Amino acid sequence: MWLVQVGALSIVLLFLVVATLRWQYGSFRAACSVMVGQSLLVSPSPVVLGTVQPGTTVPFEVTVRNATGSPMTILGVDDCCSCRLRSKSPVEVSAYGQKSLLFAYTPQGTAGDAVHVSVPLLTTSSIDQTFVEIVCVLSLGPHLAEPR
Repeated sequence: MWLVQVGALSIVLLFLVVATLRWQYGSFRAACSVMVGQSLLVSPSPVVLGTVQPGTTVPFEVTVRNATGSPMTILGVDDCCSCRLRSKSPVEVSAYGQKSLLFAYTPQGTAGDAVHVSVPLLTTSSIDQTFVEIVCVLSLGPHLAEPR
């Protein structure tokens, strides 16, 4: 009988822990990211742009959430790819606060390629590196479309 009681108590405690983490961080996945040391959470992740023509600039928006008790500043994005921050920078994110950021991405490559890009955010945090993940497929374009 005591084994059933311990099992039931364990399930209730697990439920309370998961519910608290979801309430505090918005999702269980975000809570796990914080527990492994990530201080800035990006959603959606990845950003799925769908089918895009090569060389076409596509705007998108993400929400960043500061999971620390200290304010953080987003300075911009690393110049490693064809993605740029359209929001006026620097962007201040208060402790446990969140901000929406506007980006513009111009995919490069050959039609039919699947593209997955990790864009590093430049922040005042020296603890960890945060990335905006972008996924898209480059289209053949209207004039190159295959016949059906």
